[in-house]
Amino acid sequence: MARQTSTDERDNVHGVNPGTELGRYTVASRIEEIAGGERWTARDTTLDRDVTLLVMPTDGASTPAALDAARRAAGVEAAQLVRILDVDTEGDLSWVAEESLADARTYAEAIGTDGLPAEEVRRITGEIATGVEAARARGLHHLALTPDIVLLTHDGRVKVRGLATSAALAGTETEGEEADRDDARAIVALAYAGLTGTWPLPSSTSLPAAPTSDGAPTPPSHLAVAVPGDLDTICRETLGDDTGPDSPGDYAAQIAPWSRIPLAGALRTAPSAADETTHAVPTGSRSDTETPDEAGGSGAAVAGGALAGGAAVASAADGD
Repeated sequence: MARQTSTDERDNVHGVNPGTELGRYTVASRIEEIAGGERWTARDTTLDRDVTLLVMPTDGASTPAALDAARRAAGVEAAQLVRILDVDTEGDLSWVAEESLADARTYAEAIGTDGLPAEEVRRITGEIATGVEAARARGLHHLALTPDIVLLTHDGRVKVRGLATSAALAGTETEGEEADRDDARAIVALAYAGLTGTWPLPSSTSLPAAPTSDGAPTPPSHLAVAVPGDLDTICRETLGDDTGPDSPGDYAAQIAPWSRIPLAGALRTAPSAADETTHAVPTGSRSDTETPDEAGGSGAAVAGGALAGGAAVASAADGD
């Protein structure tokens, strides 16, 4: 299909439409427009499967860095990361093919205005930390984590999109210990968002900004009910005192263990929800909300396929 492509001042792609053919992929519908490109649903006509395409102008300022980041990210194997299937260029367009997650919703959508049960926040952020820690062990960082880039499938699996690639598109080049710390801080912010329904960092998201007290985000326990002490302390120290975990693996080790099973019917953390469910079981106590089978045991044995709470995350953190 003949096409004409142009870019605006943010390097967003124009001229790609439903039916456009990019290599072996047939574009279907646009998911979102981001700085540096657009994300579309598409069909892989060779392997007969649905995919998601991140399409960028080949001559875009950030495109070479994003393609390089995607190629490196494709080598990271972690169940919590959106898989990168292909990276290619054809003429004036370049693209990254990702696994299709058409049934997923964003973490921000799951949070809504009511927040999430505290133990579900623990599970989701623990899984995020596990995946990002696996990438860190391969020398890659995310550096662009927000509630809108984390996806939750219909069966509760956690998937993190845009490893290294989103940061490359944004021109972020942080490395080393500073990058470790930035990813850990963002994961703590994701926990804060799940507990309070607000976002405590300067980056833009679909959630409202967190309220502040004395120049720092107001602690979750001041905004929500049934907030576990360890999550409240980590949020306060990381977002207010600039201490807290110094890597994703460190965060995972501190908040472990968590259940492998998504929690349903537990008390949500928003005060409005609590007022309506005063007889619900609080999520502040894991022993009250999980059976041993649901939790997968205690200590290092929990977390199932995840690394958190087990020796794998602790070893990765210690090894670095």
